[in-house]
Amino acid sequence: MMNVSSSHDTPRLLTDFFNPNKYKFKASPNDDPLYKTGKPDQETYQRLKLYLVHLFTSIGAPQIWNGEEMGMWGADDPHPRKPLWWKGLNFEPETRNNVQPGTKMFDPVGFNQNQFDWYQKLIKIRTNNPVLSTGDIEFIITDGKKLAYKRADQRNEILVIFNLESTTEVFNLPEKSKYSNLLNNDKNIARKVIIPPLSSVILKKM
Repeated sequence: MMNVSSSHDTPRLLTDFFNPNKYKFKASPNDDPLYKTGKPDQETYQRLKLYLVHLFTSIGAPQIWNGEEMGMWGADDPHPRKPLWWKGLNFEPETRNNVQPGTKMFDPVGFNQNQFDWYQKLIKIRTNNPVLSTGDIEFIITDGKKLAYKRADQRNEILVIFNLESTTEVFNLPEKSKYSNLLNNDKNIARKVIIPPLSSVILKKM
C-alpha cells in the first residue's frame, strides 16, 4: 500500500500544512484570494516534520513527490509542477502574494538542506528497521493531541510518540525496558520520556 501524500495534482505538503482549508478545496489563490502561497512559517515546518515521522513509521510504503525533500512549497495544480530547486542552482525570488492584489512581496527560494536531511534521516531509520515495514501496529495512547503507537514483531519493538499539545508532556514507558531514541541517538531511556510541544520520538527497545 503506497501512502500518497502529495503529487503533481495536489498542493505541496508545506503549503497544505500552512493553510487551514479543507484538502484540495479552494487550494489555490485563483479560487481563494486569502490562500497563502508564500514561504510557510516555522510552525508549519515543524508540523510537517511530525507528519513525516508518522509517514515513515506507520503501515504502508511512504511516497515522496519529487521536490518535497528539497523544501519546495506551492498551491494546487499547476503550482506543484514548478522547476525543482536542485542543489547548487540559483533561483530568482518568488512572488509571495502570487496573483493577489496589493504590493508585491517576495521570498528567496532554493534547496533546503535541513529539510533534505530530515527526509534522509527518516529513510535511514525505516531502512535499518524492517519492523517499521512489516511489524504489527498497536495504538498505545490516543488522548487529545497526544498519540503513541508500537510497531513490533517477534524480535523487535519500536515505540513512536507524538506530543502536539502546547505544553511539554511526560510519557511513562513500560517498566523494565530501555530504549534508544532513533531521532537523536539518545540511549538508555527508561521509565519515562519528556517531549516538548510539537515534537516526537522514535524509541527502539534495547
